[in-house]
Amino acid sequence: MNFFEQLGDFFSNVGEQATYFSLRGRINILKKQGQFDEAIELTKQSLDLARQIWRNENSEIANSLNNLAYLYYSQGKYSEAEPIFKEALAMIKRLFKTDHPLVANSLNNLAYLYSYQERYSESESLFQDALAIYKRLFKRDHPLVATSLNGLALLYNNQERYSEAEPLFQDVLAMRKRLFKTDHLDIANSLNNLALLYNN
Repeated sequence: MNFFEQLGDFFSNVGEQATYFSLRGRINILKKQGQFDEAIELTKQSLDLARQIWRNENSEIANSLNNLAYLYYSQGKYSEAEPIFKEALAMIKRLFKTDHPLVANSLNNLAYLYSYQERYSESESLFQDALAIYKRLFKRDHPLVATSLNGLALLYNNQERYSEAEPLFQDVLAMRKRLFKTDHLDIANSLNNLALLYNN
């Protein structure tokens, strides 16, 4: 498809794209309100619409897949979330052949799911892969590196691998203190994680 064909294709579905992004906004509101059943139905609609608009693989389709899987995951419907998370991850890996934040984010999504299912070895491998990508992408302190480290630390903590969790929690706290010079919820979260660990 040449440039002019692509341009024509873009303008032919401007209305559908506006509807898609409007749905995304509505879904975010429903999630904040805890109205998950309605959010799931709208997310299914947005996924269908994304597939109509972009047809081939696209990051927006993968994003809609991740959103749908996350809603199932939030409700504890892990068996429904898993294949959708996997589909999103596979698509994103095909779209981005090298390190990319969306690949790492999808790895983390699946890692958290496996952690909640107590599939710890699978979860650990995915957390480590995501963390490695973030560290290659961001050479210095970054909130995404801290979040990924925190996920791995929580996994170790859940398995009572406290000696492995502690240095990671400490690294996360130190990084977040460097990133956020004033009071911040992430710093409070890190302090709480360390306190719970020491309590064990």
